[in-house]
Amino acid sequence: MTDSRLTVKKILSGNTCRRKLWFKPRSSQPAEEPRPFWKISHQKSGIYRKARALFPGGIRQPDDWTEGAESTRTALAEKAGPVYEAVFVTETLKVRCDILVPEPEGWAVYKVKSATRIYDRYVEELAVQALAARENGVFFSRLVVLTINPLCGYGDEASLFIHHDVTRKVFARLDSLREKLDSYRAIPEAPAPPDAPRGYFCSECTYLEACWEDLPRHPFYHLPGLHQLQLELVNEQSAWDLEAVSRLGGLTPVQQEVLASALTGKPVIRREILSGWMNKLVFPVFFIDFEADCPPAPKFPGTRAFDLIPYQFSLHILQEDGRLEEKSFLHTEDSDSRPGFIQALLEWTGETGTLVVYNQLFEQKVIEDQARWFPGFADRLLALVPRLWDLHQMVSEGYYHPGFHGRTSLKQVLPVLVPDLTYSGLNVKSGLDTQLMWNSVIRMPPSEEKDRFVADLISYCRMDTLGMVRVLQTLGALINPAGSPNRFTS
Repeated sequence: MTDSRLTVKKILSGNTCRRKLWFKPRSSQPAEEPRPFWKISHQKSGIYRKARALFPGGIRQPDDWTEGAESTRTALAEKAGPVYEAVFVTETLKVRCDILVPEPEGWAVYKVKSATRIYDRYVEELAVQALAARENGVFFSRLVVLTINPLCGYGDEASLFIHHDVTRKVFARLDSLREKLDSYRAIPEAPAPPDAPRGYFCSECTYLEACWEDLPRHPFYHLPGLHQLQLELVNEQSAWDLEAVSRLGGLTPVQQEVLASALTGKPVIRREILSGWMNKLVFPVFFIDFEADCPPAPKFPGTRAFDLIPYQFSLHILQEDGRLEEKSFLHTEDSDSRPGFIQALLEWTGETGTLVVYNQLFEQKVIEDQARWFPGFADRLLALVPRLWDLHQMVSEGYYHPGFHGRTSLKQVLPVLVPDLTYSGLNVKSGLDTQLMWNSVIRMPPSEEKDRFVADLISYCRMDTLGMVRVLQTLGALINPAGSPNRFTS
């Protein structure tokens, strides 16, 4: 039987769209499979350990909800010290608290977040926990959010966390929160889903087809950059398709272009802009993609919280005669990846040739950070920056296809322009996946499993750079006549 009690995850989902709470228990989708071990965030676990070290001597409660609740009751009755992962279960709620610390007036609760600022949803999470604790006869005398101090440097872990006392904010919203949770609990039993505003989140919703039976061919969320007032008008006027949105007025030139392309079904091709970009390319052309970790706790001298630590790059090298070479760098040990990264990057990219990237700001920041940390290589590293050439910017300025649905990320562009290349068969699907898998790989001893993960990481990064090659070749075919000396056609 499905547990109808609300969890923080369900509540936050309902905050995004209340209709989710109605469709979820009626969904025929299979239950989520357990996450593979490599998808467990070592960074997040490490931050929890460092937070608990501020309040030593505590005992972690069991993962099972029933066992955890019983164990928590015992620990709180003894009041012998801090309690980690305390569990409170009521008839309507199930919550888990990061850290409880005994105080004379009750218990202080600390919520640990790997973020550099406080968000309203953190206050709401603590408010939910406070309600569940009160129903168990436990009073929270103080409620605190721990966030990461972005100025914290290596070797200064005493300043890693910033303490935000949100006690007053939590207590001020308890009554209104009770009312909201009562309404959320009634939703699954209602005969029909509740009315709720629609937004960009609809495009990623698991229940989209069931929720929106009359889904238009060109829904409003295919239009990029709608601001809050426009979204309010979309909902007020039920302007669910692009044509209806256009009648509301106020569209930017980019939005008008997306609208026209969608309604005509034809791409927008600015050949002069594409030619201008391609004329700047110098052979050999290096298609390069970096992957970087961003540990919340600084790992190496000179670094701060969330600094980008590159550990991998893929390189496809296109020669003027059409030959295509490829290289891959991946650091696989639990040590500083940067020296090897720098050495391979400088050796393989040489001194001439364009460096094609997809989103120049990221690769440029990684390069400039390495120059700051390793001044002996600074001149050679900074010499790479003027060679950077942003394929994403070229696509954004020179080409739009209705299949992009208002977005121009590589994963959105590639299946439209190069349908035979796909990420679907890869075990790694995103940049976040690479971070999680890599943080597992560097902790693994040599094994066949580690070798498989290494191959998965290389395959994903390689797909990015090969995809860039093929996107450029496809766009090159639009503007370069046969026999052109710049051979960008496949």
